[in-house]
Amino acid sequence: GTWGAWVNEGTSVVNTSSWSLKDVDLTAYADKIIRIAFFHAASRPFGGSDESTGWYIDDVAIVKF
Repeated sequence: GTWGAWVNEGTSVVNTSSWSLKDVDLTAYADKIIRIAFFHAASRPFGGSDESTGWYIDDVAIVKF
């Protein structure tokens, strides 16, 4: 089959300069095959004095309750 459109789940993490925990409820997708992606967008033009240097994702877990 083909994939449907991407769906944003949860709320965005904005203007954070430290580690943040994030939980997203995926119950609506139980027993389905899904794809998960992470999206980063810098808010300043490339080379700006406060340009984002990127981000780090660690310890991702998908847990069934």
